[in-house]
Amino acid sequence: MSFFHWFVAGFVALVASIGGFLGFSHLTPAPQVVPSTAPTVTATTTVTDPFVALNENLNIGNVYLKNSTGIYVKDFSDVSPVILKVQGADLNTFVFVTSDSLPGGSYFVYGKDKNHAYQNADILTGIDGASFSYIGSVYFVDKDYVYLLNTNENAGTETLSIIDGADPHTFKIFDCPLGGQVYGQDTNHFYFWGKTITSTSTACAI
Repeated sequence: MSFFHWFVAGFVALVASIGGFLGFSHLTPAPQVVPSTAPTVTATTTVTDPFVALNENLNIGNVYLKNSTGIYVKDFSDVSPVILKVQGADLNTFVFVTSDSLPGGSYFVYGKDKNHAYQNADILTGIDGASFSYIGSVYFVDKDYVYLLNTNENAGTETLSIIDGADPHTFKIFDCPLGGQVYGQDTNHFYFWGKTITSTSTACAI
């Protein structure tokens, strides 16, 4: 991981800690991750059926792969990369959701098909797959909710929490000199790390 990614990760963690201290951490429980039970793939790629990578940038984080047998994820989070099949993924409608620039140089990747949303090879239950999308920084949306990305680098985990009351149809993020892109806005409220605030005037000019 480059010095820039370490710096961004540290900054994001610091801002998150400040947000928690100020009472910005009370969110609806995250959608549940259903762990994949797929075995490691050791000999799937052949000359007649090669993988096609779905990610934009293959040098950062995990990689979604596709061939005629299904959707797979190449997981680089351990010392030795492994390839797992994304069980239940629809071959015809599966697409890569996130950019390769999640805060902190995340190894996690997100995808969707007509039925589900996915984190790596795991299904994210409670999220509408067809409308699931990444809008930038630490924010995702579907047709019903806006989600905040919560990263625990020490535990090596990421979760998505529903931002209570946020309107997914009008929610947007914007860059603030003192707070990066962790500020959000919809037709009714301003947000900081997923918590409703009264104004962003102290750090941001809207």
